[in-house]
Amino acid sequence: LFSGEAVQVKVGIHIVYIGNFRESDMEYTMEMYFRQYWKDARLAFPKLNGPVTFSGELPDVLWQPDTYFENGFDGRLHHLTVLNKFLRLHPDGSVMVSTRLTLTCSCEMDFRRFPMDTQICDLHFASYGFTTRDLIYSWNDEFVSYGNAKENAQFSLKTFRYLNGTRTYATGHFSYLGVRFIFVRRLSFFLAKIYVPAMLVVFVSWLSFFVDKNSVPARVSLGITTVLTMTTLIMGLGQDSLPVVSYMRALDWYLIVCYLLVFGSFAEYAVVNYTSKFHLRRRNVGVKCKTVII
Repeated sequence: LFSGEAVQVKVGIHIVYIGNFRESDMEYTMEMYFRQYWKDARLAFPKLNGPVTFSGELPDVLWQPDTYFENGFDGRLHHLTVLNKFLRLHPDGSVMVSTRLTLTCSCEMDFRRFPMDTQICDLHFASYGFTTRDLIYSWNDEFVSYGNAKENAQFSLKTFRYLNGTRTYATGHFSYLGVRFIFVRRLSFFLAKIYVPAMLVVFVSWLSFFVDKNSVPARVSLGITTVLTMTTLIMGLGQDSLPVVSYMRALDWYLIVCYLLVFGSFAEYAVVNYTSKFHLRRRNVGVKCKTVII
């Protein structure tokens, strides 16, 4: 098979599902049909009734590309109800292998604009042992297709790009292909659970400006309640689901500003209360002095 030119392996992917993003581990899950096409003249046979299909483990007796996923660290080949794999052999020696896979892949995420962030996640695959002298990957005509994979609970798939090239390692030059997915986070959850409640708490805290300054219990209780509510919002944000990062996220800045506004309205009453009592004492001292002089 490798006595002449390098084997040209064409690849097509049909994505069934993308989701289960785990920001704390910076990974995501993908289910897909992974199809590889190549030609092996040794397998040519006289035309009879067209191509022959082999399913299950039978195709493993024939040579197949040793494709692996570079940024995948876990995965499985489906076995429900049979091994989800088949090989289709055409009379001219053309071979197509299709497998149904579920992969867990790593994805370097940037949370500076969280939750209004856009995440770029790649899927790279290459030959594990065959260099470019033996095997070269290219995209099939179908490239990448998808069913309902564009939408999930956390992100919307904005677009994707095709990648191809050669990587150089100590063991040689290796052909690779890849897909770069660009995801936009769905904002509705954060609007309903964080942004709008925080805005309403700030609005309620500002209502204390319209309460009489002499109504100490009302203004103090309102100030303490709003401060504690903002604290609960911040502490209940679900920090455990996000990775510990050394930078501030957009949501952090928003909550800090809201907290300062709420605390500022509470501190404003302390200043007003102290100032009014200070002026009241000065007036009382002035009245007493006039009384003594008279």
